[in-house]
Parts: sequence; C-alpha cells; structure tokens
Amino acid sequence: MKLEKRDGGCEVFDIMTMAENIKTYRNKRGLNQYEFAEKLGISPQAVSKWECGQSCPSIENLCVISEILDVSIDTLIGENSDSEKMMIGIDGGGTKTEFVLFSESGRILKRIVLDGCNPNTVGMEEAMNILQLGIDTLMKIKGKISGIFVGAAGLDSGNNTSKIKKMLKEKYPKVKIQCENDIYNVIACGKNLDRCVAAISGTGMIIYANQNGNLKHFGGRGYLLDKGGSGYHIGRDAICAAQDARDGIGEHTILTDLVEEKLGNTVWESIQDIYSKNQSYIASFTPCVFLAYENGDKIAEQILKNNAACLAELINFAVDHYDIGKYVVASGGILKQKPAFREMLKEMLHPDIELDVPDYPPVYGACIMCCLLCGVDTKPVKERFMMSYDSYQ
Repeated sequence: MKLEKRDGGCEVFDIMTMAENIKTYRNKRGLNQYEFAEKLGISPQAVSKWECGQSCPSIENLCVISEILDVSIDTLIGENSDSEKMMIGIDGGGTKTEFVLFSESGRILKRIVLDGCNPNTVGMEEAMNILQLGIDTLMKIKGKISGIFVGAAGLDSGNNTSKIKKMLKEKYPKVKIQCENDIYNVIACGKNLDRCVAAISGTGMIIYANQNGNLKHFGGRGYLLDKGGSGYHIGRDAICAAQDARDGIGEHTILTDLVEEKLGNTVWESIQDIYSKNQSYIASFTPCVFLAYENGDKIAEQILKNNAACLAELINFAVDHYDIGKYVVASGGILKQKPAFREMLKEMLHPDIELDVPDYPPVYGACIMCCLLCGVDTKPVKERFMMSYDSYQ
C-alpha cells in the first residue's frame, strides 16, 4: 500500500502495521473510536477503516494523530529506517520563532511558528519553553533527529548562548546541537559565508561584519539603546510624531489619524496602555508610517529616512573598516517587505556596495547551518527547500 506524500512523492509502508499501531495507541490513550474520530473531525467509520487496514490516513491526518496519541509518525507507521538524516532548523526573533523539520534530501516534513524566543525580551525560562515546545512537536513526527541548529535573537548577549545550549543538551542528549545569534541564519541565506556584511531590520536591528567567520557587531543593543533602524524605532517615531502634532509642537501629519485609529483613542489617553505593551506592539505601528508615506506625508518620509540612515551609517562603517568586501546580505520584515525602505537605504550606502535581500526565509539559513553541523551536503536543501516550504505558507 502506498501512502501519498504532500510533495507528490510516495513511500511504501506496511498498512496493517500502521493500522494495528493506531488502534494500540488509541486504546492506550483511553479513547474509543467515536471519541478519537471527534478529536480528528472525521467519521468513526473512517477510523474503523484505518484500523482494519482498508484505507490509510493522509499525511495531514497522520500529523494530527501523532499529536493526539503523543507518538511519532515513525512509530505509527512502523518506520525505523536510519537511511536519511532528519534535522531541525530554528529561526527565533523578537516576534516569532519558526521551526522546520527537514530531511537531508531537502524535503520539509513540517513547519510550525510560535511566539518569539529572544531571552532578552521574554526571559530565559519562556525562551526555553518555546524552543522545547517546537522541538517536541516536531520530534513527534520524526523521533530520531540528527541535529538542531538554533539561530535566535539575543543569544549573543551575556552567556545566553551557553545557557540555551546547555539546557537543550540536557533535554536532547543524543542530538547534535548548535546555538548562535540569528545573524548566522541571515549569512547562510546569502552568497558568501566567509566575507560579507549581514544586516537585520525587523522588530529589532543589528549589523555584523563577517570576516572568515569572525563576527563584529554594530548596533543590536536593544530598543532602549539603539539609535534607530528597526520596526520598533519606526513605530515609536510614528507615535511620537502623532502626539507632537496633536500637542501643536510638531507639523501636521496624517500619522495622527492613523496612529490614533489603531490605538482606538488619542495618544495621550493611551500612554498607560502603550507602556504596558512590548516592543512588538510598538513595531506594529510601522505600517502606519508606510501608508502615510505612500500618501505623500513628509513626516512619515523623514521617519523612514532617519531610520534608513541609522542602518546605512553602520553598514558603511563596517565596509570601510573591515576586510569583508562590498556584499551585504539583509533580512528582517522591514527590509524584506518594504521596497521603499530598501531604496532609501541603497541611496545612503556607498555606491559600490551590493545590497542583497534574498527571497529565502531566515529559517532556510538555519537549515543550511544545521546541514553543516551534521556534515550533510547542503546542495539538496538549496535545490528543494523552497518547493517544499511554499506548500506550508
């Protein structure tokens, strides 16, 4: 019996073994067929056919079954082959953490997205909770994992990297684990792993000079200490400009209406609420600035130029003072999703600098780094990653 896979391929499984395993683990969970079917959102007759070997569940249903029964898909289908290495790439930011389970042949088996895991923002305990939840969820699908690469914001602060790695090694002692700042994910998305500038502008910002793996960072000190260049700073500037206009000390701007519409009140009346929220909430006002800019608002334009200038200053400095070439690989929501901001940045960079914003998501870079960690050829991942990834969007 062939079980069709999502990407059009198929693998051969013993359907009777899978049927027996589903029945066995359902009974272990104390569920009858009717209760099990209700959790799956299907008919009891479908469950009965599975357990009699008359039909088999889809890959999507197998993923849900593995979660309900708390057992890996490998175990359900009786598949214990070690022929292909399975790995996990993780990209953790201030707003979200993305996990990808993939094979050495470049197939993505599962992608999940959870809350941000920057330990400087959410705390070390919550960061670990998020990482473990994501990893455990993926390991239910493939019980044997060769390697895990975590590229997450905030890991280059203090001893965060060693703390995270130590806790993960205790939890998953048989798995190769590497933890680094999320800039490694960005670098691995680019054309040159050895010499480049790497830039992130999302909720936060940071610039790195990468000289043969020796990294020197600029910025990235956090929302309280960086001068600008991030979604947080653009959102903050929008709120300030709206209040300045409302107070009469600043020029008129349509940002006032846009910001207060999002707040549901005036800025002044929302101060307490604003201070009770996190950086991601402030960054969520960034679209107001781009909308105002598109409608010809000069204050919005100046906010964007000021923040682009903060990034350009650091990138130009890195190129001028380090032997890293003229190639800049960039990522983060502000640079990837906002062409107007990219163009402003390009105009402020030295004319011979190449600014590259790859289409790959940063988690692709984490997967490339995981291949290197496990001694796996990166070519299949480079060739097949996006074909599989797009089906999970």
